[in-house]
Amino acid sequence: MSPLSDLVSKLTRLAPFGKHDNDPLASLKTATRWLEELPLADTFKSQQAILGALKRFEGGPEQFTRERLAIFMLLDERSRDLQETLAHQYLRNPRMSRQVESQLWHALYGLWWELARGYNAFGLHLARAAGHGHKDDPLPLVTLRAIRAFGQLLKWRAIRYLQPTDKLWQRLHRFYRTAEEAGFHRQALRAYPGDATDCSCETAYLHILMLNLANSGSLYPKQLDSVDRWLMGWHDLLALTPTYESETHFFVVDLSADHGPRRVRKPEPDKPLRFWSTAALLQRVEATRNRLREGGADGPTETPDIRRTADNLELLDYLLHQWDTLEKREQRR
Repeated sequence: MSPLSDLVSKLTRLAPFGKHDNDPLASLKTATRWLEELPLADTFKSQQAILGALKRFEGGPEQFTRERLAIFMLLDERSRDLQETLAHQYLRNPRMSRQVESQLWHALYGLWWELARGYNAFGLHLARAAGHGHKDDPLPLVTLRAIRAFGQLLKWRAIRYLQPTDKLWQRLHRFYRTAEEAGFHRQALRAYPGDATDCSCETAYLHILMLNLANSGSLYPKQLDSVDRWLMGWHDLLALTPTYESETHFFVVDLSADHGPRRVRKPEPDKPLRFWSTAALLQRVEATRNRLREGGADGPTETPDIRRTADNLELLDYLLHQWDTLEKREQRR
């Protein structure tokens, strides 16, 4: 048994899940109390306890109640700071031992997997249920969080230079199609209470597509994470359309395929394709790069977390290369 598996096993035995009065899945009130009692000073132990609770969500009909969904979403929300701390440790310590690297990566990926699995199950159930469109319909928020969870799985596989598996792209495309068909793909939502801005299923989906286009396999984990963070400030510069315009659209994604976005070559009219342009985004990236080169700071309406460093300037140049048309790439070269 691996050290991480052994730790998870011990935590599962120690956690009082068997007692109904302290089972975090018993009720929303109990889950709230249980989360408040976690040893938050021990980030890894607390994260693993939440991971153990998420693993206990099964797919039976009795699971798909509003309270069970509320408990699941609460566990998700409370895990975010823990995930952020562990991710910071992982990305800022490139010289850690192989054993520690493996423990951290599997902890992070494991929790994202359980969140994606859970939102996938709840989302499919809600999509089949009647009564969509009312004010309290949870499907838009569940779909948005599912899209972001699948995006994190793809990101953390890329960080470890692993290819996507488990039909991750196909599942991600399906959730975006659900949002589009139900008409809420552009509905602005606050995915998590601590988020600084709203986003939509479309912008979250495009975020993942653009991160994938940026990743040629040559980025370091910290660079990939930087692009992921910068994209949060560029959502308003991208939009999807089913109609192809040869002079405008550079990239395409096939919603029926088990792969990510590609450059537009010969669009097949019988496939569910979505196209988009990166022209506005490239203008923003180039303006940011030029301003930083001249010694200025990014304005508050742009991307304030991009600082003037040699690494960031090099990364911005790289993005201009990755996200531009083939003709412009040759001109830049």
